[in-house]
Amino acid sequence: MASSWLNLENYSIPLEEINLATDNFNPQRCIGGGGFGYVYRGQLSKHWQDRIVAIKRLAKDSYQGEREFRNEVEKISGFYHENIISFLGYCDEDNEMIIVYEYATNGSLDHHLKDQNKMCCITWIQRLKISLEAASGLNYLHAGPGEHKSVIHRDIKSANILLDDNMVAKICDFGLSRSGTKSHPSSHIYTKVAGTQYYIDPTYIESRILRKESDIYSLGVVLFEMLTGMLVYRPSRIGEDNTKTDSLIKLVRKYYPKEPDRLIDPCIKDQISSRSFDTFKKIAWQCISYDFKKRPTLDMVMKRIQEALDIQLQENVSAHFERIGKDNGFNHGKPVAAFTIYKLLLHPNYIEAEKTKFFERLLQIFVTADKYQISNRGTEYWLSCASNLLFLIQRSLKLDAASSVQEPPPSTLAEDEIVEQVQVRNQVLHFKDQLTKYLEYMCNIIFDDMKKELRLLLALAIQVLEF
Repeated sequence: MASSWLNLENYSIPLEEINLATDNFNPQRCIGGGGFGYVYRGQLSKHWQDRIVAIKRLAKDSYQGEREFRNEVEKISGFYHENIISFLGYCDEDNEMIIVYEYATNGSLDHHLKDQNKMCCITWIQRLKISLEAASGLNYLHAGPGEHKSVIHRDIKSANILLDDNMVAKICDFGLSRSGTKSHPSSHIYTKVAGTQYYIDPTYIESRILRKESDIYSLGVVLFEMLTGMLVYRPSRIGEDNTKTDSLIKLVRKYYPKEPDRLIDPCIKDQISSRSFDTFKKIAWQCISYDFKKRPTLDMVMKRIQEALDIQLQENVSAHFERIGKDNGFNHGKPVAAFTIYKLLLHPNYIEAEKTKFFERLLQIFVTADKYQISNRGTEYWLSCASNLLFLIQRSLKLDAASSVQEPPPSTLAEDEIVEQVQVRNQVLHFKDQLTKYLEYMCNIIFDDMKKELRLLLALAIQVLEF
């Protein structure tokens, strides 16, 4: 352990730097706290690229002593996953126990759950993605990152799921986590019960045996928080006896069997399809089973949430296409369908849901519309849509190219994300080419019709002159 601690010297940040970053731990810089101590928002100096960070200062009388602090630092320094908060450094000068993390702009998930206005801004699609990302981060821990066989977090809750500026979920706070080393591969550990009330696995409380399934139970609680838009210890809006119920999970167990729809957050009721809801609620329900053997694996949790997300995206796209396919007229002189399509193109999730079919369906809308509306106002409308859409796409591509020259993609961007961006861009370029050909084709038809009409008019004029 001593040798591994020595290997972390490169991560050591001087206390003077920490004091400058937090303005000597100014209370106004505090962004969170609890039994462990407090978390501050700070900005490091140029030596650390002026980076905005979260600085966790453990209290001397917290449940984490020096040994636990060192164990946590050693552990998290080996975590590298997009859904695990990034470790940047530590400070142990003057008996301080300080850990420095990346700063998550949108704070913790529980802050959104506490504020109904904030939670209503998180769509069902976003909630599914956050749920999937949290499960992905937890799966990474259970699989055995670094030198550890596996890591059981032991305190999964909405307060320990942070959201970055893109609303990507990142698991944090590993003060209570336990790990099995290569010499101790057991999937369960006998230990003193620790965690947060309402999120703790009941079987763990009864047996004092910590298992991976204990984390899955806690994740299930978070999934129901996402569905209902409520914190587990602040249930509301469900039933008439809210004041008598101190736990969301009690309400879930009451209403799930016969009235599961009552569990849906009213803010997302018009966003959630029955199939997506059914898929999500079933896997969340399995997670909170009293029998740990009946709880699903994290691979299964991720698979089912991904299914719920795909179903919702596909149904959203279908609904949009249904609206686009109709002649929606003009709004302030702009063709409605063109701008609706453009908004869809700005959201890669929709494209990803349909793969290449997305663009095929868009082209089909134009072709079908003109097939049945040729020689009437419909043709004019769809030509206007196509030309406006072509202009919007071309402008976006130029702006995107200019910004990429000024600001190259960050080196931290995952390779698969870069590949996905390139693929989407290539699909958009192909769609632009097809749309251009469509416009050329329609213009040629119109010009041919105009030539025929002009010939008739010319012939008529000649006849009149001869007469």
